Amino acid sequence: MSLCLCVSNTTLVAQTIAREDYRIMCTIVHMISSDLTNVTWRTVLWILWALWWGGLSFYAIVAVPTGSEQIGSIAQGFITQRVTYWHNALGAIMALALAIEAHRTSFRKLYALAAGIGIATVLLFMGHRILSGQMNFQEFSVSENFYSQHALYLWITTAQWLLGLLVPVALQATQVVVSTIVSKT
Repeated sequence: MSLCLCVSNTTLVAQTIAREDYRIMCTIVHMISSDLTNVTWRTVLWILWALWWGGLSFYAIVAVPTGSEQIGSIAQGFITQRVTYWHNALGAIMALALAIEAHRTSFRKLYALAAGIGIATVLLFMGHRILSGQMNFQEFSVSENFYSQHALYLWITTAQWLLGLLVPVALQATQVVVSTIVSKT
């Protein structure tokens, strides 16, 4: 009887240890996968910002002046018409990603930044459509009031670019918020 009780207790202890080890192992795997997911997501955010904001900066500083010098400003404008559609799409994805990060971290200021970039992007999509309608693609010419409306488009782009300067600051702030929450748990 004592041998049977001993084996039974040993089995019970082994099962308890196994369950506890399994629970600890699951917790560790969850922490690693959660940290890995967090790192991957934040890396995607930084790459997306670099493509969107860096792309706009490079295009405005290097590509447009060089293209205008080489092929003329009107021909460059027709190239820019194609490029800005894709840049605006990146802006929309950036605004959405920032909204997701704001929700994920409960960082309210990031919601405001995402909304600002999102509103600017919607205005740019609308402006792009209006400006594209004033371009004659067969004759490579534009309507008389194109440039006054284009100036407004450029001001909205500038506002969006300035908001983009705040993205790294906001992402750093969300990292601090996430680190503080994790350290309290």
